[in-house]
Amino acid sequence: MVEKLYAKWKKSASDFEIIDSDTALDLKSKAIIITSPKEKAVIFDMETDLAVRPVKGRKSQKSRGLSYFSFHPGETSPLRGVARLIEWSNKTEFLFRSL
Repeated sequence: MVEKLYAKWKKSASDFEIIDSDTALDLKSKAIIITSPKEKAVIFDMETDLAVRPVKGRKSQKSRGLSYFSFHPGETSPLRGVARLIEWSNKTEFLFRSL
């Protein structure tokens, strides 16, 4: 599961747009975008460029969960298990001191 709210919608080889998962679900329901089979998908993870699909959030008794993007079955992110580190620099230090 990607568990991200944004992904790239590749409209053509050189044109793309960043969309959220709710917009992707809406476009999918209107048959504007294709999410399966994976080979024809037009929505991709921004970090890994792997095909993803929008998923409705799970419902609880009181509210609907947030929608998100998920990898296709059988695929996992090559970034799985990689620690997300911030490179420390003078600019980063200045940013933290200004907060």
